[in-house]
Amino acid sequence: MFAASPFLIALFAAGIPLGIHLLTRRRSTTIDWGAMDFLRESISSSSSKHQRLRNFVLLLVRSLAIILLVLTFAQPLTSKLFTSSKSHETILIWDTSLSTTSLDHKNRPIQSSIKEALLNTLNELPSSSKVRILIAGAELRWLHPQSLTLNKENRQTLIQDVQKQKTDLGGIPLPQALQFALASHLPSNSIKTRDLIIFHDSQQQFLTPEDTSRWKTIQQNLQNNTETNITFADLKLPPPLEGVQTSITSLTTPLDTIPANSQLPVQITLQNHGSIHVHNAHLTWSLNGTKLEESLNIDLAPNKKRIFSRICG
Repeated sequence: MFAASPFLIALFAAGIPLGIHLLTRRRSTTIDWGAMDFLRESISSSSSKHQRLRNFVLLLVRSLAIILLVLTFAQPLTSKLFTSSKSHETILIWDTSLSTTSLDHKNRPIQSSIKEALLNTLNELPSSSKVRILIAGAELRWLHPQSLTLNKENRQTLIQDVQKQKTDLGGIPLPQALQFALASHLPSNSIKTRDLIIFHDSQQQFLTPEDTSRWKTIQQNLQNNTETNITFADLKLPPPLEGVQTSITSLTTPLDTIPANSQLPVQITLQNHGSIHVHNAHLTWSLNGTKLEESLNIDLAPNKKRIFSRICG
C-alpha cells in the first residue's frame, strides 16, 4: 500500500545504470603481435576478477539508490505494512446485569439490543484480531481467560458462547468494570494498544462517591495513556428522560436459584436515582416467564428507596 502509487512507474528507471553500462562498455579489437604472450603473463587473473566484481557492486548500488528514491516519493504506508495485528487487543465490556431485562421502546428486553450489538461487533472485527470479553453481571469475569485470535473457529466459538449467556441477578457499576479491564494484564508482551468497547444499558448512571472516585482515576490514567481507546457501543436506544432514572439496586435471596417445590424469601430494593419525583413506577414479579404479581403506581421521591419482599417458589 502506497500513498502515491503512480510514482512506482519510475521503478523502471532502476534499469538506467545497466543500460548505460551496456552502451558505454569498451569494444576492443584483438591484434596479435609478438610481445602479447609476455604481456598476458604480467597481468594477474585475480586482479581482473576483482575489477569485474567491483563494477558489478557499483552497478547494483546505483540501481538500489534509484529504487529507494522512487519508494520514498511513493510514500509506503508502513503502519499497515509492518504493524502486526498481534500488537493490538480489543476488550468488549458486556453488561449482563439485572437492569438489562427492562423493556426498551420496542417492548424488547434491553439485553437483546446489547447482545445484538455485541454479536455485530464480533462479526465486523477483522480476522486475526485479538479479543477478550469481560462480563459485568453479578460479578466480573472473563468469558474466556485468554485473549482469542479471531480466526474462523474462535469467532464462531465466541458467538455461540455469547448467545448462551444469561442475565445475572445483580450488577457491577460500570466504573468498577472499566477499572478492572484497564488493570488487567496484557496477554502478551507483543500487545501495545487496546480498544475498550462498552455494551451497557445506559450511558448515564447514578454514581456513588466510590464510583465517582473511580471515574476520576480512570480519566487521569487515560490522559497520560494514548495507547488505550474507550468507546460506547451504539445500541440505537432513545435517551432516558433527563432527571429520571429508577432501577432495582439490589436483589437479596438465600440462593441463586430456587429449587423445585420450595419457597424462598426474595427482597428487592427499588431506587429513584434522578432529580424528578416519580409517581408511576411499577414492579413486576415473574417466575420462569409466568407473571406472579405486579405493583403499580409506586411513588418514589428523588434519591429515595423502597423495599419490596415476596416469597417465591
